[in-house]
Amino acid sequence: MQKKAHTLCILCQISKRGVSVTTSSREYAFFLQVLERSGISCLEFSLPAQGDPELDGGLRRSLGVGPSVFSSCRSMFAYMEPGILYHIADRFYLNYLFFLLPGGARCAALGPYLSIQPSPQQIFETAEQCQLSPARIRLLEEFYITMPQIADNSPFYSLLFCLCETLSGRRAQVRQVTIEEKLTSSAPVLPRKTADLAAAMQRLEKRYHFEDELMQAIAAGDRTKPKYGS
Repeated sequence: MQKKAHTLCILCQISKRGVSVTTSSREYAFFLQVLERSGISCLEFSLPAQGDPELDGGLRRSLGVGPSVFSSCRSMFAYMEPGILYHIADRFYLNYLFFLLPGGARCAALGPYLSIQPSPQQIFETAEQCQLSPARIRLLEEFYITMPQIADNSPFYSLLFCLCETLSGRRAQVRQVTIEEKLTSSAPVLPRKTADLAAAMQRLEKRYHFEDELMQAIAAGDRTKPKYGS
């Protein structure tokens, strides 16, 4: 899975039917630049929604599971209101934000991004639920490393609120949306041995333990770098 698959993929185009007010156009364009610097993808699409674009940076395709995030959210699109940010957190701990653009005929989708870095235990539980092979556990781990992270108290949300209020002309609100994800295998899955999975998780936990030791040594001013595997 190449890192460029998780970097910005701006498919947004400000058309005459999109952001028609000059001020709004400038602010929207500025916000897209912020997204680019933050490594967060933005997809703009027409309503009613057609097709099945990838919103998760190719994660489900790489892991061989479905359905897609877009198809899981499809029932939400008909009930969206201007000025409301629709927040979704999927079972892979990825976050997405949806909001209507002026006119109500187009929607913007931001993400994926992380609010916290998943722990080894969370990765293990996710792997168990999705019946991932050790190789795909490694893919999931590498995917998380490339994901942008936005804390819940980040100024990013204030900026997004201001944008939505400018575009809609009303006070912005956040609405949490829960999607039903019944993941199914969409690609052949190799037989998995319990010993292989256990070994993969041990390597994962060992690496996290090494990183913790390294950070503690740095914080304590110890110039002696811990040896991985010791």
